[in-house]
Amino acid sequence: MLLCCSYRPTSASSVFFDHLTNEFDTASSIGNEITLIGDLNCDRRRAGLTQSKMFLKFLKQFKVTEIVNAPTRVTMSTASFIDVIAATRAHCFEAAVVHPFGASDHHLVTAQFHARGLKPWRSHKCIQFRNYRNR
Repeated sequence: MLLCCSYRPTSASSVFFDHLTNEFDTASSIGNEITLIGDLNCDRRRAGLTQSKMFLKFLKQFKVTEIVNAPTRVTMSTASFIDVIAATRAHCFEAAVVHPFGASDHHLVTAQFHARGLKPWRSHKCIQFRNYRNR
């Protein structure tokens, strides 16, 4: 499984999603299962915003499922879904839990991954041999 961690500043242009798409294209071509975590600063519930449209298009294009189902940034007047845990194998995750975190307006987001059924990416084999040439 490939774990991607990303931060998108609020001032970032739409080029961010072009770069993210290119990276996911590369990872997908290798055949990796991909999980994206981070603060993308685009509220996917506000589908009218350009960055939200681009993020939703990205999720659909790569068949990535967003696991977080509660607001992750809460202020006195707003609640938004800007922190992400999204995966190509969302069924391997327990539902994400959003924990209020007093030191920030961003809440702590956790999700438990179950690796059952996944084959190791690489396995190592120990080979013992004897060299008769240098005796």
